Amino acid sequence: MDGLTPASRIAVGSLPLLDPAGAVRTQLLAFPEIPAWPQLPQKTSKEKMGLQGLCGFPGIHWVTQGQPIWNVPPAKRRELAEELIQDLKDDRLERAAFKPEEASGFYSFMNEASKPFGNKMLAVKGQVAGPLTLGTLLKDESDRPLLSSRAGMEILKTYLMMHARWQARELAKLGRPVVMFLDEPILGVSFKPENFGLDWLQVKKWISEILLDLQERDIVTGLHCCGPQPWHWIFDTPAEMVHLDSFQFMDQIPGNADKLKTFLRRGGILVWGMVPTQMTRGMFPEPAELLNRLLDLMDTLVQMGVKKDDLVNRSFFSTSCGLGNSPLATTEAAFRCLGELVSLWKATVL
Repeated sequence: MDGLTPASRIAVGSLPLLDPAGAVRTQLLAFPEIPAWPQLPQKTSKEKMGLQGLCGFPGIHWVTQGQPIWNVPPAKRRELAEELIQDLKDDRLERAAFKPEEASGFYSFMNEASKPFGNKMLAVKGQVAGPLTLGTLLKDESDRPLLSSRAGMEILKTYLMMHARWQARELAKLGRPVVMFLDEPILGVSFKPENFGLDWLQVKKWISEILLDLQERDIVTGLHCCGPQPWHWIFDTPAEMVHLDSFQFMDQIPGNADKLKTFLRRGGILVWGMVPTQMTRGMFPEPAELLNRLLDLMDTLVQMGVKKDDLVNRSFFSTSCGLGNSPLATTEAAFRCLGELVSLWKATVL
């Protein structure tokens, strides 16, 4: 993670825009240090986070544009898994590439981010829905989630490894370090692995295999979870960055102080999703108010044994997730708030 500086702004991903080039320029202005290619869920349903990238997934059939069904007979699943594993070993990744109709923001980013106004970038960020979120959303013809099938999940995991590698390889052409995030919004207190015949060990194994595969290729890895705790297992994964919805769940962070301390000491970066993506009574909190809330939380964490230098030097900033479904005025207000918050942080803390 050399070259990344404290208090960098890192994009979550989605925006409520229809013009891909305009969305890229918005990302570059709002997140000059680590912009992401923009997901545009209001443009087409296939650009929604849980559907994006699935066009090449073996066995997918589209009932409607927004409703995929996974159908691979059990007798053929092992053969398909072996075929994907061989493709992965040989670095044949094209079957997992984005199709233009499902990722217009990605292809526009590859063009626009290379222009002069992208010169401030310290890194570029990619993202893909994680195996647990997709395994829950994807259903077979009997309406059972893919997460209930071990064989199906192994196929999905391998496909996601292929896609993440492909995406990172393409983003690297922009000449900046690449950060790749797995987005797992399904996770949080309501997710019970035992409901799918699983345990947390298996859950972490699927995520860890994808992250470690990227790290072997010098890709910085991240994990995004916008749900409430428990988060202890998230800090136990190999993720080098963790993005939490800190605005909504700030009071839950001290309960994870021990795991957070270990995560920071091994070099991890915590991305504070401090700016909400919804207004309350038509207003955002003042940046100074957000800063004071964060400083109070950090004082609490320091009293619990987390080193202040680790917190200061390993804190990045972002919004909470959900901008893709927010009104444009809310998005603009969130970006202004984030910029002012980071300026206050740098003037007060760094």
